[in-house]
Amino acid sequence: MTMIRMRAHWGLQSLLVCLVLVSAVASAQSESTAEIGYDDGTAETQRAYSMLGGGFAVRFTPGIAGDMLLRVRIYVAEVSGAASTIEVHVWDVDKKDAIPPVLVAPTAVGWFDIDVSGARLILTGDVYVGYVQTSPDNYPWLGLDTTTSSHQSYGVPGWEQVLPAGTCAMIRILTQHALASEEGFELAYDDGSAESGRGYAMADAGYAVRFTPPPGGALLARARIFVNGFPGSPAPIEVHVWDAEGRDLIAPFAALPTEEGWFTIDLSASQLRMSDDFSVGYLQTDADNYPWLGVDLGNPNDRSYSVPDWNLLLPSGANA
Repeated sequence: MTMIRMRAHWGLQSLLVCLVLVSAVASAQSESTAEIGYDDGTAETQRAYSMLGGGFAVRFTPGIAGDMLLRVRIYVAEVSGAASTIEVHVWDVDKKDAIPPVLVAPTAVGWFDIDVSGARLILTGDVYVGYVQTSPDNYPWLGLDTTTSSHQSYGVPGWEQVLPAGTCAMIRILTQHALASEEGFELAYDDGSAESGRGYAMADAGYAVRFTPPPGGALLARARIFVNGFPGSPAPIEVHVWDAEGRDLIAPFAALPTEEGWFTIDLSASQLRMSDDFSVGYLQTDADNYPWLGVDLGNPNDRSYSVPDWNLLLPSGANA
């Protein structure tokens, strides 16, 4: 897994903004992200509505008040008719939209992920997350777990509990929070373990991770890159901080990782306060000698890129 972590300052406090691609199991928390779900991961049955505007929702309680909502996950047990769009919603406790609804089209059986991080919704209390169908004939069948009772799953628009009583609608959310330490907060998107590694047998190519800073912004202090080995001998890399358009925000500079494991790069001199999405990464300076970057293959977050082409890291969405 490729972890690129960053440190930042939040107000008067020091923030370690660790941007690691994190994969978490249902209802469990990692350092920086947590996947919250009330089902056991197995669908014993399935449900759908033969009507426009019918759908399902689950009421979620954030692990920590102040968490940011990153993704919604829906388990598609079957697709009825042709693939059609559904309208994904996040409702507040008064059942009013907390973010603009998102149109997506599930086409295959299994977990279907929807990125809602662009809304930058901070969870200060319970929310309902789910979807409504946009067609009475073409729609996904939602997987239901009948062995776990949570009493938090509902049919919409009537907001009655899903039957049989206590059945769990297989809808989950992925949230992100900053892990406090004496040094600040570290944000991460990976799960901390590298199942693979990557490198280019060419100069001027490398990798980047797109980060979303915490609400209110943060001063960028450090980046961390997981070195998974060395083809050839250690050689300098060229460190970059790019804006959302791929333009350099600071003058690139050389750094030299020499050992496997986390390699920390000091960025505090840049005094960059980040309030919008940005990317941090590096380019190799040598075609034969370079670090092998750790890659996390679990729960892709679609935030890791090869540069300078800015294609998503392969296999599709793998986490640098």
